[in-house]
Amino acid sequence: MFFGRIPFLALSIFVPKVSGTFEGSLTCHTGEDIPGPTHSGQSGGLLSVKSIEVYIDNNTEPLLENEVNVIDAAVPHTVTVRLPEGENAIGHYLRASSSSGHDASGALRPVPGDADTKGGTSWDSYGRPVNCDEGVSAVTQSFITPLQEVNAQLFMSEEADVNLEINIMIKWPGNPSFYYTNFQINFQAPEIPVASPSSSPTSSQVPSLSPTSDIVTTTTCVSDVDEYEFMYSLSNEVTFYWNSTTADSEYMVGRVHTSKKAYVSWAVAPDRRGRMVGSEAIVGLPELPNTYSNPGKYHMVNYFLDGTYLMDDSQQTLMEGSQISQDDSGTTLSFVKKLVEVGEVPILPVGENTFSWAIGANNDLNWHPDYGVFHLDLSAGCNVAQQGLSDHKANWKLHGLLMVIAWCGAAPLALIAAQMKFWRVSSNLNFLCFLCTTIAIGVAHNTVNEEGMDHFEGTHPISGLVVFVFYMFHLALEIVVARNINKRNLQEYESNEVQKNVDKPVRIETSLWHFFLYISRSTLLIFCAIVMYFGLETYNDHYGENISKELPFFHNTCLGVRMGNYKNIRLLRHVSEYDR
Repeated sequence: MFFGRIPFLALSIFVPKVSGTFEGSLTCHTGEDIPGPTHSGQSGGLLSVKSIEVYIDNNTEPLLENEVNVIDAAVPHTVTVRLPEGENAIGHYLRASSSSGHDASGALRPVPGDADTKGGTSWDSYGRPVNCDEGVSAVTQSFITPLQEVNAQLFMSEEADVNLEINIMIKWPGNPSFYYTNFQINFQAPEIPVASPSSSPTSSQVPSLSPTSDIVTTTTCVSDVDEYEFMYSLSNEVTFYWNSTTADSEYMVGRVHTSKKAYVSWAVAPDRRGRMVGSEAIVGLPELPNTYSNPGKYHMVNYFLDGTYLMDDSQQTLMEGSQISQDDSGTTLSFVKKLVEVGEVPILPVGENTFSWAIGANNDLNWHPDYGVFHLDLSAGCNVAQQGLSDHKANWKLHGLLMVIAWCGAAPLALIAAQMKFWRVSSNLNFLCFLCTTIAIGVAHNTVNEEGMDHFEGTHPISGLVVFVFYMFHLALEIVVARNINKRNLQEYESNEVQKNVDKPVRIETSLWHFFLYISRSTLLIFCAIVMYFGLETYNDHYGENISKELPFFHNTCLGVRMGNYKNIRLLRHVSEYDR
């Protein structure tokens, strides 16, 4: 019975460390406590009772518990909860809601790259989905890990009053366990009436908005706007304009025009696929005045609104001439941007770049129904190649479907059939697995070639190759060795039955080989689930989908437990027949 549970035990250890779904608050509640099956207790009072202080950004003074704290709106802040020496937070829960009726659903989010905190408007806790009420956001711990500091990001795009509730769990079991404070935050518009950077570069630094006279262009993409040299139609409603650059250029000049009346975004992508996550975007909001941050530069850390936020003031480096405008002809985003900036994806003055664009559903920064990716050498004139994400998305869907058939269907079922000694069924299923895998690898190979990417970039292709090699080794072990031994032992067993020689034991080789084969099958099921997990993670990351990555673990765990039960049934049946 123990070996029948090996896959389940292994996965129960592995999954929590990967997903972080087995900790955190079970509710998105207001008030004290962090409810959960492994933690509860009583409050010890305000955070100040335990000398716990809360800071905003790099301020030297902590937030005040009994007064209104004023901070800037439309600027992302970092909230830092610091515990005194000798104390650690083993759990935390921060919640933001507006007392002035404003939407605070994007107010709180984890700091990018911080694996100790999760949340936003929803998260998983102990395998259960947790959703916040409309207009509310919260973050909580991903694991029970002692922390000297707890960090989160705080942002409101407009003036508002916000309740920032902070629960810190110091110990459990034991009382008091929690300390809690509800801070009053007043977001106000920053008092910076600047329309462009305070120190504008000299005219020699900034590229001219007008075409240079010595540039020779073809008639296929010559701009119809005097200030720009080239133009390219990104869709029926969107056109991109730019001026040529050279190896010595420090800036680029660009313009995105759409016939729609909606916000406009243009971004520099981190790779040739044009992923949104990791890009740095320039976003223009037509209903807001043109300032140093509109159009502004934005980070994009996930596919949701709370993952798109303004960069710090020091990073708002768009030059004079950058603006967003809207009239009867549509909406126009114009910008002058440095090619290379610290901590950002560089733009090549000579060579291919990957850019993306998006047009909103309306003037508010929210979901965008129109978007695309294109490649452009700024120095090459009309040599433009456009590439849409949807083309390769279909290829990756086919790749995933074939792999699901192979590794969630054919391979595990073939292992179970072999365990039950249905050799012909096992052989057919193995052939189906091999065929689907070969076709899927071919699809992936051609798609990666078209994308111009490295064939072994990331965890998924490497782990997939390892599992495929291990699968070939397992088939050799099962077909060439184990099957022959089982056949020989079966012949000996039948001979013993004919001679009624019940005292002669079955060869020990059978039990040993079945043990090794079962360990191999169990390991293969776990590896299959891991590869599919990373594959779904990569697909979700590239295309903004939300396919559950834990499904392969659940599926293959069930098959593994069933495989163990079949093994036990078969052994019991074998023993009972032998005893007769």
